[in-house]
Amino acid sequence: MQPLFIEKVSDKGFWQSFSNELVDRIWCDYRSEECTVYYLNGEQYSFRCGCDFYNSQYGTPVSNDGERLFIGHWEYNKGLCCYSIKDNKLIWRFKGSKNRNVFVYDGFLIVIKAETSILKVDEKTGKISNEKRSGTIHKAFLIQDKYILVNNLKGRLTLWDTGRMQSVKQYDDHIVNPNNCLSFIINDVALSEGVLTIGGFESNPNGIYVAARNMDIYNRVIDTDIYETIHKYECN
Repeated sequence: MQPLFIEKVSDKGFWQSFSNELVDRIWCDYRSEECTVYYLNGEQYSFRCGCDFYNSQYGTPVSNDGERLFIGHWEYNKGLCCYSIKDNKLIWRFKGSKNRNVFVYDGFLIVIKAETSILKVDEKTGKISNEKRSGTIHKAFLIQDKYILVNNLKGRLTLWDTGRMQSVKQYDDHIVNPNNCLSFIINDVALSEGVLTIGGFESNPNGIYVAARNMDIYNRVIDTDIYETIHKYECN
């Protein structure tokens, strides 16, 4: 899994960069709905893929071989699409709304559909091979390799194994939201030396609603040794 980095978002489009040995960066233009892919060898290709401001939140990842681009849409008819970058062709599309995160692995994709499910999709055909349904899913964050943090699965923040399509660990609410805030948003996740930290905004603590209350910034450790958590899971 190669992480992507979204940067320089504007009213015209956004740039994203990649930590792999093939693709340098991608420019997504809202006005033309085109993506331009820049390769490290100097090649570049532009094609229309329907990208818009929505994609600046989640990105448009590419396959590990740098040949295909994937883009998810909120609208049902646009769905999830796979494009051949150099041939400027749509390879496959499956209809379905609320596509947010798309994580690319060797041979398959993990797609987070808001308020719906986690999908495992064949990278080359677009066929769904596995699905975990949950109406409380919002989005997900890459943690390490095949592990992602899903917010929320069955109402709980969940460390998820994308290979086996199963839960590694679910974090209790008293750890994630200890102040019992009615408004609680996770914007960022950081992993440093095994310590997993979440950050975002919260308001209305103790389950009490107060009109026009400001949101407070928080940063909170939820796992002091995630490597040990994963090790115990893999040994089972």
